[in-house]
Amino acid sequence: MSFARRQLPAILFGAAVLAMSGPWASAAHTGSWTEPLLARLGLPAELAWAAHQALRKLGHFVAYGLFAVLVQRAIAGDRPPTRRTALRALLLAILLACADETLQAAAPDRGGSLLDVLIDGAGAAATLLLARSVPGQSRTRDDPVRPPAGDAPGR
Repeated sequence: MSFARRQLPAILFGAAVLAMSGPWASAAHTGSWTEPLLARLGLPAELAWAAHQALRKLGHFVAYGLFAVLVQRAIAGDRPPTRRTALRALLLAILLACADETLQAAAPDRGGSLLDVLIDGAGAAATLLLARSVPGQSRTRDDPVRPPAGDAPGR
């Protein structure tokens, strides 16, 4: 698999996540158009604000889940993903989350949040687990299939 197909998607997605650390993606900025939109759809102002906050957190969860799967694909290449590649992808997603929140802490109108790092890590872990449960995922030597206790060889 070529660099452009294997690593570039993860690199570009990670760069896009970091680019969103600026003031143009702050809650105040996104709320300036999402909350009025939600209010026009009939939500009371308080509920529109709460929905906006929930959508932002859901965005964190989904974005870091997607990033983790792209990183796992970049690491595994043509081989089936393993527990080791999933763990490495999860760690890289958490490192990206820490970098993102550090940049946000330094940006005007933003603030770093440990809660967001936890949500990001949870999104990455959940998505990697979900991807692992997809039928057709092969197991490899660091992820062996163990026979049931009564079916052990030599009995």
